[in-house]
Amino acid sequence: MKPDVAAIQSTVDKLGKSIRAFPRNPNPRKVHKLRTRVHRFQSQERTLPLVAKDHRPGLEKALRKIRKKAGKVRDFDVFAS
Repeated sequence: MKPDVAAIQSTVDKLGKSIRAFPRNPNPRKVHKLRTRVHRFQSQERTLPLVAKDHRPGLEKALRKIRKKAGKVRDFDVFAS
């Protein structure tokens, strides 16, 4: 089964826009959106052929860092509520 290129492109566009426009002091909703978009991209990336991963060195590591930091913000918000 071939991956849906339009859906993947849409996810990449939304993720890029979220990262570029991410505020210094985000509200929990923006943190959640960023986390879900990173997770969605990572899931779709795993379905792509292995050749595509060679073109983006360090991308997986950078996205893992973003998700980890956003998760800590989310955890802090849950504890504070």
